[in-house]
Amino acid sequence: MTKYQCAICQTVCKKERTDEDAENEMREIWGEIPEEERAIICEDCWNKRTMKEIREMGNDFKGRMSAPGPDKASPEVSDHGYKNPITQS
Repeated sequence: MTKYQCAICQTVCKKERTDEDAENEMREIWGEIPEEERAIICEDCWNKRTMKEIREMGNDFKGRMSAPGPDKASPEVSDHGYKNPITQS
């Protein structure tokens, strides 16, 4: 059984879907995101957010990548309180 820690609530959860399914969903919502910039969030945290908030998680990442400066891809906490904007729960 594979487990992961939610990037938002820090709960340790059992993975209930394949990495392939999660990556396909990620691509549908945000497009391609480098693996080192991805984070996993649990179903509870995912379901507490609107689709607009979920899309903004990816937009936070894309904004950091297009911004000038050395920390453009750093995993800082966003305005939404997410440590890393990408989900594959």
